[in-house]
Amino acid sequence: MTPSLILTALAAIAVYRGSRFLTGDKVGQPFRDWAKAKSPWLEYLSTCDWCVSTYLGIPFAILITWHTDRIDDTRTGVELALWFVVTWLTLSGVTGLLSTCEQAIDNRSRRDIADAKMIETSLEALNDERR
Repeated sequence: MTPSLILTALAAIAVYRGSRFLTGDKVGQPFRDWAKAKSPWLEYLSTCDWCVSTYLGIPFAILITWHTDRIDDTRTGVELALWFVVTWLTLSGVTGLLSTCEQAIDNRSRRDIADAKMIETSLEALNDERR
């Protein structure tokens, strides 16, 4: 694996965690409250993992592009610009996919808990009938 690939993978995880930090954790609540007070549009952006990751990905993509240029200084400006855009969109895309997976797992867990409660209630009713 190349250092750029490893760096991109680590950055993707960092952008994902930073996005979740701002959009879902209690510590990020002041940020969301501030955004809500400013405008409905900012409120939406502050709760959207895909949106926040787009902005958080920019500095990471800049650093990865800079690091890549230091390793291979034969790239032209156009190649570096393309590398930046691809890296930036990759970081945001990975964050979006991870947050979608996380939401699907969370929804599944909630359904499983609801199903378990329904089964428990049914069994209790059945036991009550037998008595």
